[in-house]
Order: sequence, then structure tokens, then C-alpha cells
Amino acid sequence: DGVFKESFGGGISQFATTLFNASFFAGLDIPAYKAHSIYISRYPYGREATLSYPRPDLKVRNSTPYGVMIWPTYTASSITVTLYSTKFATGVVSEQNKTTRGQCADVETVRSVTRLDGTAKTDRFRAVYLPGEGINCNGAPTPGATTTTIKAPPQTRPATDGASDTEGTGDGTPGTGGAGGSGGATTSKASKPETSRVPATKPSGNEVPVAATKPASAPTTTPPASGTPVGVAPPVTGVSP
Repeated sequence: DGVFKESFGGGISQFATTLFNASFFAGLDIPAYKAHSIYISRYPYGREATLSYPRPDLKVRNSTPYGVMIWPTYTASSITVTLYSTKFATGVVSEQNKTTRGQCADVETVRSVTRLDGTAKTDRFRAVYLPGEGINCNGAPTPGATTTTIKAPPQTRPATDGASDTEGTGDGTPGTGGAGGSGGATTSKASKPETSRVPATKPSGNEVPVAATKPASAPTTTPPASGTPVGVAPPVTGVSP
């Protein structure tokens, strides 16, 4: 619906955007992605991705002849994704063009990928941003443009268990961004971060605290002793406004 809504969880878009950019600069194929329907200033303009279930999705394809290891690390306020592999290709932003579609911003980012053998190709990534919350490209209210508050269930863990993840904007259904999608998107903003709590010293394999309300310990693992980083995305920091 193109509006921000309160929900549980958070941090998914920060990780998706950081993985997207690491893959972007490593020259990997990105066959499926979708930008947020409303631009969020902490993300690279026109070069970001969101996730939800069952869609939108983010898919990265390793089309190189080598394996790629995804190595995420975090601090109390940021997350970094490093891709380790044998050097095969490099991706750079060669240009970015912005046009208008009614009142929406239509952003096209062109990536130039150069392989070690000298071959090159270009990819085009697209994002369409609504002019504002609850407003479509024609300037009219989007369907169902109301803000909903979801009450939190009773807390089942002590408040001192560990760091909590509060980033949660943009994790909704498909909207007008990404690869030319249309319609509205539901975005979320966590109002009860303790419901998505993970221990600071023992992160699970699938959850990473990227915007903790309490200081989390430094990364609990160290990078590989050997290996070549082929794609490193700048850290994404901050919490939902």
C-alpha cells in the first residue's frame, strides 16, 4: 500500500541491501531483486534491495568457475558483507540515470562488469520510488493508505538476553520498484524490538543484529586467514527513524 506499518522483525533489508552491493561489485549475476517502493536515505540511491515472504526475493547467481564464500560481520550499528573467491570479475557503476514517471522517480543504474580475460558486459538495475508515503505515481492516495499498529504478544524472554534488531522498514509485498514491478508495497517499522531479540554473544546462523538498541559485542568470528575478497559492500548503518 506504499505506507510504513509497524510489525515484528527487522534487519532483513539491511542485510539484503548489503549482500546486493557486495554481489554488485563482485560482478555476480543478480537475476531477482526489488528496491524499496519509498526511498530510505541510509541505502545507496537506486542500488538496494528488500525481502519479504513469499516475495519479493533477492537471488544472486555465481556464474564464475569458482566457489564464493559469503562472510558477513557486524558491529552494534552496522553490517558488512564480504565475498571471498578467486578473482574473476569486477563490477563498477558506469552511470546512473533518473527520469520521472508521473510523480515517481524512475532510477536506472548501469553496471559495467569486466572479467580478467578482458571480456566485458553491462547490466541495468532499476528502482521506482513513490513521491511519498501513501501516494502513487499519479499523486493519488494508494489503496488502503492507512497506518496500522500491531500489538506485541507477551514477551517470553528477559529484557537482558542480548541485543535487539530495530531496523524494519521496507520488508513488504512487491511495489513499484525493482525490475519494473507495479502496485503498492507494505513496509514495516519495528516498534517492539525486543520481540526480535538475539543473543549478542551467540548469534544464530540466520539472524544478525544489525541495529542493536544495546551495545553488542564485536564480531565473534574472524575473517579467513587466506582468500581474496572479491566484493565488499560498504557498511549499512542506522535504525528506522
